[in-house]
Amino acid sequence: MTSDTDTIAGAGDWLHLRDTIDVDGELSKRIRAENPAPGARLVLIAREITHEPGFVLRAAGHPVLLVAESHRGNGGGIDADAVTALAATLIDAALTAPDGARVRVATVEYSGLRLRADPIPAPRTHTEDSWWAEVHRELGPAYTRAWAEYRTRMGEFLFRADNPRSSGHADDRFEAAQEFRRALVLCPRMPRPAELLRHLENDLTADGEPYDVAPPPDLAHQDWYTEASATFLQASFTTARNLALFVMGKPD
Repeated sequence: MTSDTDTIAGAGDWLHLRDTIDVDGELSKRIRAENPAPGARLVLIAREITHEPGFVLRAAGHPVLLVAESHRGNGGGIDADAVTALAATLIDAALTAPDGARVRVATVEYSGLRLRADPIPAPRTHTEDSWWAEVHRELGPAYTRAWAEYRTRMGEFLFRADNPRSSGHADDRFEAAQEFRRALVLCPRMPRPAELLRHLENDLTADGEPYDVAPPPDLAHQDWYTEASATFLQASFTTARNLALFVMGKPD
């Protein structure tokens, strides 16, 4: 079996692409249940990857590729046949591979990183731009585009959930804009995130309409509402009339 994103997975890969990924017992059970082929690469791609405190994902028989803007190990780590970790921010994680196997790290900033392999590699530090270039090279065109499309969908969800009158309005818009900008870093010529970002920056809805333009009426809902209101008003009038007649001592 393969993951639910197997339609974009490279040959032999097991792919887990999400907004955030929790590395914990549930993820380990899912990998076992989906039973990737021996030697298949486990590919984890997310905006944020966070370990349950102290949890080590053990993937004997598989290399692991981990790509995230933020990877928080919380004292846990990855133990696999080979580990490639591309995380712009990498904190408090142990990456372990057997002697002679590769552990490779590309990051912008890191702390608390523990590398266990022979030979022990040195993390490669990048500027933010060069880190994204490394992500492009490592993921290849199919995974790069898949991540860009995923981030565009996340941004559009936040954009459409946005309510200008709500207290969370600014945060929703900021997060949506961040998703669109990251999608364009991944795929600069992708039209949809560019279009949505223009709408957002021009204070338009996700459909490109001003917020003060009323949406088309929902006629089916309107008919139901009108009928329900009429029924309620008729019942209220009948009740009030009967009460008045009772008080006056005049039966209906």
